[in-house]
Amino acid sequence: MAEASGEVRANTHEEWLAHVQPTGLVVAAKVLDDRASAPARQSAEDTAQVVQALEIADARAKAGGPYIADPWAFAVQVLEWDPTRVAGAAGGPSLPDEAMASLTEHAVTLRPDYVVLAKAGDASFENWLLFVRTLAPGVDIDKRGALDGWDATPSQQMERLLRETGAPAGLIIGAKVLRLITAPRGESSGWMDFPVQALTDVAGRPMLAGLKLLVGKWGLYLAPKGHRLPDLIAESRRAQANVSTDLAAQVLGALHALLRGLTAAMPHRIGALAADPERSHHLYEGLLTVLMRLVFLLYAEDRDLLPRSARAGRWRFTKPTTASGAYWRSWKRTRPAIPRPWPTASAPGVVSWPCSGLFMRAMPTAGSSPGAASSSIPTPFPSSKAGTALTHHRMCRAFPTRPCWRSCAF
Repeated sequence: MAEASGEVRANTHEEWLAHVQPTGLVVAAKVLDDRASAPARQSAEDTAQVVQALEIADARAKAGGPYIADPWAFAVQVLEWDPTRVAGAAGGPSLPDEAMASLTEHAVTLRPDYVVLAKAGDASFENWLLFVRTLAPGVDIDKRGALDGWDATPSQQMERLLRETGAPAGLIIGAKVLRLITAPRGESSGWMDFPVQALTDVAGRPMLAGLKLLVGKWGLYLAPKGHRLPDLIAESRRAQANVSTDLAAQVLGALHALLRGLTAAMPHRIGALAADPERSHHLYEGLLTVLMRLVFLLYAEDRDLLPRSARAGRWRFTKPTTASGAYWRSWKRTRPAIPRPWPTASAPGVVSWPCSGLFMRAMPTAGSSPGAASSSIPTPFPSSKAGTALTHHRMCRAFPTRPCWRSCAF
């Protein structure tokens, strides 16, 4: 097998991470780049090594493809684990009691089959690198009740075990898939799957390289300090926390900017809403929902996720509802003068900016969450009936070239 210091493709991390499609956060590509951890290019010899560790000749393999019949043999032959550094393996120390978790509410005790250790013979908590659970052929990793004792999936049981014991990561070796799981206490879990069938194909060699990088002998034993699996996981979580903090500051600034704009347009209405203790939360929820919808629309446009081929889809998504379409129509209506508000038909004394109702329709009604769309009344002010609001929405979409004749939000 080629060592991790061998020839590496450009954008290797993005390539193999795109193959495994992680759910949640396990390891961040930026952290992998910063830590200079790069998997080696896999060859036909490496793929053949995987095939030799699988069962490919019996009736089960002929019917459903190759599978892992002996998880420990796969770990030794493909991942090159050292038995003296694996608690619970022949030649290694016994499983420590601290690696078990008793769940009194479910009357079950969770334990790993193996614990990969940083030092040979030392099974103390400081040397835990990876909890390992093996599944027999036919056991579904995501099926409830697949294991005896607790009616939870094997993946959920591993997550609970990691949280109870504080282990940095867990690996489930199933017959058809290997799943790497992280579940820190007080944080959301993440996992990534390595399908066994894909590891035997040429197209799956980047995935095999990523698997060896994280849970092979390089990622567990040989990498420099700070480049091993627990270090990459911890640094990825810290990087995510920093990004979340920066993003929260940006969102708060955007909320303030949007609030200042609305206050300048209609100070009496915004002031009255903010001063009402029973309805003041609608203001924050509405502004947050508008920003969330704007971010979604901008992301969808940037990724070209909105349909553009069909005429109906092009009109629906590119003209009346997208952020760029709304901006263009607002500018087109008001040029060359400075954008000005239009009076509404239902309330002549209240003005509405062009297309403001487009995004204000997302503002929640009383009792709804900030991310929930309003299915009946499109504003935080329940002053119109659902049927009237729906009719107005349809009319607004039917005539996208004229100003909104009725205020959607205020």
